[in-house]
Amino acid sequence: MEAESEYKVTYKNLLNKFINGVKLLDYAFGAIDEILKQAQDFVRIWLHFQSLWDLQPDTIYSKLGANLNAWISCLSEMKESRKSFDTQETHRKFGPIIIDYNKFKRKKY
Repeated sequence: MEAESEYKVTYKNLLNKFINGVKLLDYAFGAIDEILKQAQDFVRIWLHFQSLWDLQPDTIYSKLGANLNAWISCLSEMKESRKSFDTQETHRKFGPIIIDYNKFKRKKY
Protein backbone atom coordinates (compact mmCIF):
# COMPACT_ATOMS: atom_id res chain seq x y z
CA MET A 1 0.00 0.00 0.00
CA GLU A 2 2.88 2.35 0.79
CA ALA A 3 4.42 1.82 -2.68
CA GLU A 4 1.09 2.55 -4.33
CA SER A 5 0.64 5.83 -2.43
CA GLU A 6 4.23 6.81 -3.31
CA TYR A 7 3.37 6.55 -7.03
CA LYS A 8 0.23 8.65 -6.53
CA VAL A 9 2.20 11.39 -4.79
CA THR A 10 5.32 11.42 -7.00
CA TYR A 11 3.86 10.32 -10.35
CA LYS A 12 6.89 8.05 -10.82
CA ASN A 13 4.84 5.57 -12.80
CA LEU A 14 2.98 8.09 -14.96
CA LEU A 15 4.96 7.57 -18.20
CA ASN A 16 4.33 3.84 -17.99
CA LYS A 17 0.59 4.52 -18.23
CA PHE A 18 0.94 6.16 -21.65
CA ILE A 19 1.44 4.08 -24.78
CA ASN A 20 4.06 6.49 -26.11
CA GLY A 21 5.39 7.70 -22.76
CA VAL A 22 9.02 7.98 -23.86
CA LYS A 23 8.03 9.71 -27.11
CA LEU A 24 5.98 12.22 -25.12
CA LEU A 25 8.95 12.92 -22.90
CA ASP A 26 11.22 13.33 -25.94
CA TYR A 27 8.69 15.74 -27.45
CA ALA A 28 8.54 17.76 -24.22
CA PHE A 29 12.33 17.98 -23.98
CA GLY A 30 12.49 18.95 -27.66
CA ALA A 31 10.00 21.76 -27.07
CA ILE A 32 12.03 23.01 -24.10
CA ASP A 33 15.24 22.86 -26.13
CA GLU A 34 13.64 24.87 -28.93
CA ILE A 35 12.49 27.61 -26.53
CA LEU A 36 15.94 27.75 -24.96
CA LYS A 37 17.56 27.96 -28.42
CA GLN A 38 15.30 30.86 -29.40
CA ALA A 39 16.11 32.71 -26.17
CA GLN A 40 19.84 32.06 -26.58
CA ASP A 41 19.77 33.30 -30.18
CA PHE A 42 17.98 36.47 -29.09
CA VAL A 43 20.48 37.11 -26.28
CA ARG A 44 23.41 36.45 -28.63
CA ILE A 45 22.07 39.02 -31.13
CA TRP A 46 21.25 41.47 -28.35
CA LEU A 47 24.76 41.21 -26.89
CA HIS A 48 26.23 41.68 -30.36
CA PHE A 49 24.11 44.81 -30.80
CA GLN A 50 24.99 46.01 -27.30
CA SER A 51 28.68 45.65 -28.07
CA LEU A 52 28.25 48.17 -30.90
CA TRP A 53 27.32 50.80 -28.32
CA ASP A 54 30.48 50.07 -26.37
CA LEU A 55 32.72 50.10 -29.44
CA GLN A 56 35.32 52.84 -29.54
CA PRO A 57 35.37 54.98 -32.71
CA ASP A 58 39.13 54.46 -33.10
CA THR A 59 38.58 50.71 -33.32
CA ILE A 60 36.09 51.14 -36.17
CA TYR A 61 38.32 53.60 -38.00
CA SER A 62 41.31 51.30 -37.77
CA LYS A 63 39.36 48.32 -39.12
CA LEU A 64 37.45 50.05 -41.91
CA GLY A 65 39.92 52.78 -42.83
CA ALA A 66 38.98 54.75 -45.94
CA ASN A 67 37.17 51.85 -47.61
CA LEU A 68 33.79 53.37 -48.47
CA ASN A 69 32.22 50.01 -49.35
CA ALA A 70 33.23 48.59 -45.96
CA TRP A 71 31.66 51.59 -44.21
CA ILE A 72 28.43 51.26 -46.21
CA SER A 73 28.28 47.54 -45.47
CA CYS A 74 28.95 48.08 -41.77
CA LEU A 75 26.33 50.79 -41.44
CA SER A 76 23.77 48.73 -43.36
CA GLU A 77 24.34 45.76 -41.05
CA MET A 78 24.01 47.98 -38.00
CA LYS A 79 20.78 49.47 -39.32
CA GLU A 80 19.34 46.02 -40.09
CA SER A 81 20.31 44.68 -36.67
CA ARG A 82 18.78 47.64 -34.91
CA LYS A 83 15.34 46.99 -36.43
CA SER A 84 14.92 43.99 -34.14
CA PHE A 85 15.39 46.11 -31.03
CA ASP A 86 14.29 49.58 -32.08
CA THR A 87 10.74 49.12 -30.83
CA GLN A 88 8.65 50.20 -27.85
CA GLU A 89 9.03 46.73 -26.36
CA THR A 90 11.09 46.46 -23.20
CA HIS A 91 11.10 42.69 -22.91
CA ARG A 92 10.80 39.57 -25.02
CA LYS A 93 9.08 36.32 -24.07
CA PHE A 94 10.12 32.84 -25.07
CA GLY A 95 7.60 30.54 -23.44
CA PRO A 96 8.16 30.96 -19.70
CA ILE A 97 11.46 32.83 -20.24
CA ILE A 98 11.25 36.62 -20.14
CA ILE A 99 14.23 38.72 -21.17
CA ASP A 100 13.86 42.27 -19.87
CA TYR A 101 16.11 44.81 -21.57
CA ASN A 102 14.33 47.97 -20.43
CA LYS A 103 17.22 49.15 -18.25
CA PHE A 104 19.68 48.89 -21.12
CA LYS A 105 17.37 50.71 -23.55
CA ARG A 106 16.86 53.58 -21.11
CA LYS A 107 20.61 53.86 -20.59
CA LYS A 108 21.56 53.83 -24.28
CA TYR A 109 18.72 55.84 -25.82
